Amino acid sequence: MAKYHLGLPAWAFPGWSGEYFPATGSALSHYARVFNTVEGNTTFYRVPDADSVARWLDAVAATDFRFSFKLPRSVTHERRPAWNDLQQFLNVIEPLGEHLGPFLVQCPATLGPDSLEELQALFNRLPGTYQYALEVRHADFFSRPALLEDVAPRVLRDPVDPHLVVQVGPGGAAGVADGGDLLTAGHLLSDR
Repeated sequence: MAKYHLGLPAWAFPGWSGEYFPATGSALSHYARVFNTVEGNTTFYRVPDADSVARWLDAVAATDFRFSFKLPRSVTHERRPAWNDLQQFLNVIEPLGEHLGPFLVQCPATLGPDSLEELQALFNRLPGTYQYALEVRHADFFSRPALLEDVAPRVLRDPVDPHLVVQVGPGGAAGVADGGDLLTAGHLLSDR
């Protein structure tokens, strides 16, 4: 039987403290007792520091918790991606090891079929040691999904959410990851 991971797009909101989770202690630790994955949106806005990552690791130690962090927007949303930010992000997140689920590659709505080379350049730089979920927003990708076949030749579409799921292998080759399923905040992702 497949094992599912279920989570939300954040592990803490002001209204949750004292209402759904204890008001004291680690919000992530409390969250991880209920859910076993989270979509990490904060990494979209800035690369976390090593101390934060160490605290996150401590909060989920001895669990099968998985983080699905968004790649930094400086990599996914800029005309000239900040490739140094990508490497810094991967380096600082790496200590989470087995607690890493797929990284979320969120594309801006302006990235359409005429920008496939930019998307391919990104996937060519992503290491094959991780899994990735690709979120496209341009309408042409939904009416003509074959446009992504060269970038992500085998993709899985979640019937609830129009996100595409890919795993990048060595040399940037993309394909659907196999294994059990990981469900996080509307994304159907494969978990190894």
